[in-house]
Amino acid sequence: MMIKKYLCNIYVTIRNFFRRLNPNLLKGTGVLFLAGVIICVCLLPVPQKAASSLNYLDEESMDSLDAGAMVVMEIGANGSEVVKLQKRLNQLGYYTEHASGVYDVKTASAVNEFQRQNELSATGKADYTTLDMIYNQENTARTSQLEQSYEYGDCGEEVALIQRGLAVAGYFKLECDGMFGLATKSAVMSFQSDNGLLSNGRASGETFELLSEIAQPAGINSYAAVMAQSSEKEIMAVQQALADLGYMSAENLTGYLGSITQNALESFQKQYGLTQTGEADQDTVQFLNYIVEYRGIGGSAQPKYATLNPGDSGEAVQDMQEALKKLGYFSGTTTDYFGDKTEEALRNFQAYVGLSDTGIANSRTQDKLFTLASKMPSTLKSYKLLEQEDESVAVRRLQTGLKTLGYFSGNVTSYFGSKTYDSVRKFQRAKGLTVTGKADIATQRLLFSLAPEAEDIEVIEKLKWFNDAKNLFKIGTTAKIIDVNTGYSFTVKRTGGYYHADVEPVSASDTAVMKKMLGGNWSWNRRPIIVVYNGRYLAASMNGMPHSFDKISGNNFSGHFCVHFAGSKTHGSNRVDEAHQAAVEKAYANGYKVLD
Repeated sequence: MMIKKYLCNIYVTIRNFFRRLNPNLLKGTGVLFLAGVIICVCLLPVPQKAASSLNYLDEESMDSLDAGAMVVMEIGANGSEVVKLQKRLNQLGYYTEHASGVYDVKTASAVNEFQRQNELSATGKADYTTLDMIYNQENTARTSQLEQSYEYGDCGEEVALIQRGLAVAGYFKLECDGMFGLATKSAVMSFQSDNGLLSNGRASGETFELLSEIAQPAGINSYAAVMAQSSEKEIMAVQQALADLGYMSAENLTGYLGSITQNALESFQKQYGLTQTGEADQDTVQFLNYIVEYRGIGGSAQPKYATLNPGDSGEAVQDMQEALKKLGYFSGTTTDYFGDKTEEALRNFQAYVGLSDTGIANSRTQDKLFTLASKMPSTLKSYKLLEQEDESVAVRRLQTGLKTLGYFSGNVTSYFGSKTYDSVRKFQRAKGLTVTGKADIATQRLLFSLAPEAEDIEVIEKLKWFNDAKNLFKIGTTAKIIDVNTGYSFTVKRTGGYYHADVEPVSASDTAVMKKMLGGNWSWNRRPIIVVYNGRYLAASMNGMPHSFDKISGNNFSGHFCVHFAGSKTHGSNRVDEAHQAAVEKAYANGYKVLD
């Protein structure tokens, strides 16, 4: 009925057009001419609906397409599906505009940020994988990041905290009064520029987090107040620190707590928002000492620890080695001698936590060392350093632990992307560790002591083909195959198969690795493998013989090969292949050896 109506509309439109040109045109052979025009028009492609109207969750209709990479919406799309997407992004905290139904630059920017935060390829295009994650992600908006944003004209305690961080770092010379004025904006921009951040003068995101961290000393205040009856050495230390920070002249370092020192203390207290007493109370001495050590300048209000140098010996040296060992920098038996091994461990620690790697354990180094070591569990299990762009089972365990403790949201994968980096930083900051975004030994030791079940997750999954694996590893998607026997790995694309997966190496180099894995000869023999797909590790089996259809050109592989999962069948006989199933079981039992 629709086709008939479509043809009638075309006929009437063309007929009226020619009648206006010449009424005699449609007589005689003109009728045949008109019929020919209609046929030609009908052969033209029918305009397709906008991309936004595609049913992107209809898995059956997409089974023969590259569902993971298919672009469903991008700039220029419009309609109800765009409205739905914008509202969902608004719920998750990525989009703050009105849901207009037009996929514009702001929508693309929101999608791009979602992709970046969730370890996806940041294209700004809403492909199937992105949409699937957007609509299935936990409904947790990024409110904390949105709330903690301060700019010119703001005021309050958080602004004072920002100013204090800037003052500690040496960027702000005025009183920390909680008013975000031009001087504060200028200081924020300088701080951002020097620290590789976007220099926009707005204290939000990582800028706010870093300044908040700098603004206050970590750990317990173990400093004592310095009073008139204190020793000359203790008073001189306070005066030296005040002089180093510019609150009094070096000519007034008398060892006597008089009016000049009291005025200097009051000025210091006023700038940093401390109680203005003019006295060297416990909090003032701690903060004074903290700033001096943070900036790495000469004075010290009151050293907590005596400096240890290479060649020294004694109980303090052994205590230092024990602390280095807890944090993963020192191995072997501890002694009371400060030798080359201790110096090397100390230098590595200093470099990692942002101190000058002198190999000399001054008070600041020891304070940082013992503060961090005190947070470590008693077990000294070793871990490999994990950082951005790493991809492994260890990353999956890390993400699981972070998610268990509430620092990581979204899907657990095996890839260390920006979202994992941000989550590690949040954990480190909350637990008083050195905030680097890298999961070092200390970070992992503490994390897994708080979430021990994360280390025991079942990494390798044995999915049934018809229930799960077939719908997960779709036609058109790519995966990595890891051979359990040799550890070789290469990338394949699923190009077909109903009873099992038919796959092909994606490139000539992948084919070369596969052939090397097989000892140089193609073979029908079944092999236990791990299929790595979307951060999941699936027990499977494969043969190594190219056969039948070939859909990928230029990969030096004529045909495809078969990958079987639990319960899958052969295409020829429609039966379960026992040899393949035995290899699946072997992959499930022994695959962890090549993954770890």
